[in-house]
Amino acid sequence: MKSEKPWGLLLACLLWGVLPGCGDDAPVEGDEAGECEDGLDNDQDGSVDCADPGCTGAPTCGGDDDDSSQGTDADGDGVRVEDGDCDDSDAAVTTPYPGDYTASSSSQLATLAACSSIDGSLSISGSTLANLDDLGNLTSVSGDLSIHNSSALENIDGLSNLATIGGSLSIRENDLLGNVDGLVSLTSLPGGGLELEGNDALAHVDGLAHLSSVTGAVNIGINNALSSLAGLAGLAAVAGDLSIVYNAVTDLAGLGNLATVGGNLSICFNALLASLDGLDSLTSLGGTLYLTNNPALANVDGLVSLSSVAGDLAILDNDSLAHVDGLLGLTTLPAGNLDLVSNDALVHVDGLANLGTLGGNLSIRENAALSNVDGLVSLSSLPDGDLELHDNDALIHVDGLANLTAVDNLLTIFSNAALLHLDGLANLASVGGSLSIRENASLLHLDGLVGLTSLPGGDLELDDNDALANLDGLANLSSVGKLLSIVSNPALANSDGD
Repeated sequence: MKSEKPWGLLLACLLWGVLPGCGDDAPVEGDEAGECEDGLDNDQDGSVDCADPGCTGAPTCGGDDDDSSQGTDADGDGVRVEDGDCDDSDAAVTTPYPGDYTASSSSQLATLAACSSIDGSLSISGSTLANLDDLGNLTSVSGDLSIHNSSALENIDGLSNLATIGGSLSIRENDLLGNVDGLVSLTSLPGGGLELEGNDALAHVDGLAHLSSVTGAVNIGINNALSSLAGLAGLAAVAGDLSIVYNAVTDLAGLGNLATVGGNLSICFNALLASLDGLDSLTSLGGTLYLTNNPALANVDGLVSLSSVAGDLAILDNDSLAHVDGLLGLTTLPAGNLDLVSNDALVHVDGLANLGTLGGNLSIRENAALSNVDGLVSLSSLPDGDLELHDNDALIHVDGLANLTAVDNLLTIFSNAALLHLDGLANLASVGGSLSIRENASLLHLDGLVGLTSLPGGDLELDDNDALANLDGLANLSSVGKLLSIVSNPALANSDGD
């Protein structure tokens, strides 16, 4: 029995040397080329490839054995963290790209091919980019999305799954971009605005059909081929400014559901715009309404539901505008100015008949065909503004101001060639600033100023009124706070009314 023991010890020692994990020569995963990517547990320790500690530092497991620029690719999907791998621990998982990303080439877009979201802003700009097809998996961008100066970009269909943009959306100066159909999944811009600007081939915005609200400003400008806004039919509210400038639209039919604009509404320099039809649901503006330099605009009937404008109302340089009847619903401009300037075809302002409150200045200037201001009949005072009537060549009288009792600041009546009298100002009792009546070639008398008793804060200026024959209308004026100027009125025979 004793003779058997040495053989047992010898066998145990032999086994000790050959069993895995035993002795000094035990195999280690990764000590042979290819072992960290062959799918086998080469050292029989229960861990395979990059999960085995023996593969730590291997190039395929994210290591860099020669300090070159190979970078980190822990999941072995061929995309390094440095190049934007959305999840470097699992090749099948697409989690947010961590931070802002800028792409100017197809290869840089391809880096995002597996990404469903970007935790930051995405900027796309490149002269060779023809499409965004590599972004087909992208559903959300937490920051801004900017697509700009991509001169070869014809479509953005690759964004068809993009439902969320946390910041602003800017699409500008893409010469060949004909549509934005790729934005069909976008429903809102809760943290920013919308900018469509300088896209020469953009013909429509139907891809925005599901967009219902924008928290920031909406700027649609300098899109020379844009003839329709029908794609904005779902837009109900714009929290910031809305600008429609330098486009080819003929009407605003696509904005039929827009009820509120929190900031300014600017409709300017649209050469083909004939009407504002489509704004029928708009009830209020939180800022100023600018209608300027729309040469084909014949009416503003599309504003029929507008009752309140918090800022100014500026209607300027609309050559074909004959009336403003579409503003009959407007009752107040509590803090703003009313400017009607250089509308060559404007015959009357009857559409302002319900405007009872004006917090700022009233300026009616350079409207060549305007014969009366009867539409201002509801206006009783200008508590914090000026009244300016000048260079209205066809204006015969101001009877529409019959209910005006006070002007807090300046009253200027200047260069109205056909103006015969001021009888419409018969109820005016107070002018806080200066009174200037100058260069009204047909003005015969000042009888309409009979209720004025003093000018405590300004000048009285009566100059260059060729037909002015007397000053009887100033019979009740007892004091002028500053300068009195009566100059170059050749028909003035007496100043008994002074």
